[in-house]
Amino acid sequence: MIVQNQKVMVFICNFMEETMINFEEELKHFQPSDEIEDAEVEIYEHDITDMTDIMQQMMSELKRK
Repeated sequence: MIVQNQKVMVFICNFMEETMINFEEELKHFQPSDEIEDAEVEIYEHDITDMTDIMQQMMSELKRK
């Protein structure tokens, strides 16, 4: 049973080594998307209400009561 478990572990390790993503190599090929950059500009230039803002407003209203 131990030998079989060792063979399974070796198989899994070999499989993972073959299929793992090399993040360093992938980062070399990375090119930012223009659409993402445009969206970032729009988000940062406008004061957009998010869930945190809504929760803070609700909490302040509850405290006033």
